Amino acid sequence: MTNLATIYTTTRSDNLRPTAVSALARLLRHSPAFVQLLADRFGVRFLVAGLSDPSPKVQQPILNLLNLAMGELNAR
Repeated sequence: MTNLATIYTTTRSDNLRPTAVSALARLLRHSPAFVQLLADRFGVRFLVAGLSDPSPKVQQPILNLLNLAMGELNAR
């Protein structure tokens, strides 16, 4: 899980970034317990950077991650 986030944040490939963040969003949808781990490790800057990305292929999975994080906060 953290490897996908690291790939997303460090790669320069315009094709690999959306793929990595999309896979991460799908993984976290099936294992929501890891949302907190992602937030602790990468922080809010991870989500803000994704939302400010010009590619809608990156923005959509980031919105899904934000939605999962908000759902986890409401569950606690």
